[in-house]
Amino acid sequence: MAKRNLVHQNSFQGDLCWPDVKMIFEYNGRDSHPDEERDLQRKADLEELGWTVRFIDRYTLRSQAKTDALAEELARSTKHRIRKPQGWQERNWHLKQELSI
Repeated sequence: MAKRNLVHQNSFQGDLCWPDVKMIFEYNGRDSHPDEERDLQRKADLEELGWTVRFIDRYTLRSQAKTDALAEELARSTKHRIRKPQGWQERNWHLKQELSI
């Protein structure tokens, strides 16, 4: 049933997408996804087709532990190593301040 719902669409958009490993990160901002039921149905449909879908919000991005967990999951899926150069935490903090998250 879920596959039928997706077959009628020519393409799917995700905020961040890695098609080679079938992973999508969707950012849910304050006003970006008002239809939560539709988002959850789309997530279920994509997962039935073998995709991994992760929702990210400002609370996720404010938490270093949650952000690190997402990065580690993505690194495992793409078989990449995470590098943390000297000073990365300070740059990360400044970026979050600029983005107001």
